[in-house]
Amino acid sequence: MEGQRLRLDPTLDLSTLVMTPVARMVAVAAQKYGFVVADRSGAVTVITESGNKEKATTGVDPWDTLLPGPDYDAMRGFPWDRIQVLPKDFGRPAN
Repeated sequence: MEGQRLRLDPTLDLSTLVMTPVARMVAVAAQKYGFVVADRSGAVTVITESGNKEKATTGVDPWDTLLPGPDYDAMRGFPWDRIQVLPKDFGRPAN
């Protein structure tokens, strides 16, 4: 459901997995902070900030370097089978 919290299994040793640099960056964040389901479209999408601010400052869009190949290849190696669904109110203080 939208708003559902997910996380990557915190016991998983990411150093043992072969992933793209972007997939590794997302995996580290998913272990530490988790994910929130934002849409139920049926496809997995990882949303990021635009590179427009950086491009306006430096003239270079950082995503061109971080994602040199096709978009679908960016998350190659990410351990999707180790995602955990958290309880509905996980992390919220009790009222």
